[in-house]
Amino acid sequence: MVAVGRFIKPHGVQGELKLIPFFEEVIRGLVGEPIEASTEDGSSPPLRFTIKSIRGAGVSLIVKLSGLDSPESAGALKNTLMRVERSRMPDLDDGYYYFEEIIGLPVFDVAGNSIGKLVSFFPAGERDVWVIKPPKGEDILLPCIPETIVSVDVKNGKIIVKPMETVE
Repeated sequence: MVAVGRFIKPHGVQGELKLIPFFEEVIRGLVGEPIEASTEDGSSPPLRFTIKSIRGAGVSLIVKLSGLDSPESAGALKNTLMRVERSRMPDLDDGYYYFEEIIGLPVFDVAGNSIGKLVSFFPAGERDVWVIKPPKGEDILLPCIPETIVSVDVKNGKIIVKPMETVE
């Protein structure tokens, strides 16, 4: 399964949800199709729904799912990920990756030193910020820009970065 968006909160009184889309074009083609809603860390079993409708555009969409008919029932999905079968997803251009392909990969600096593991990311304007968990100490926040991301090798399972303090 591939994460295609994040449910952020209930919307209205009929059980609709606000969704931050990761792949808006794909999501719009899923009306009538099955999806899963699950926690990011997998701490709860996924819930299955069918998309009844999608409206809106831009930063957030309004999604109606089967079986959700009240703000309370929709509220149970707050901050969960909307996932679909990988086979429903298009191949991405070079330099773009699905969440599931890169989360958990070890991260190294250009000298080959291990600096941690990619544990999450979040949007910050036009770019994402990657969160790297080192073996000790505080998380490292790294903007996902060409100056900091040297390579992402999904096949061999590693990411090479140039930390901000070394970017010229």
